Amino acid sequence: MVMGDVPSLDEIRKAQ
Repeated sequence: MVMGDVPSLDEIRKAQ
């Protein structure tokens, strides 16, 4: 899964 300017799911999960 390669996005680009989107943070890893890990980062999003940590931000929640």
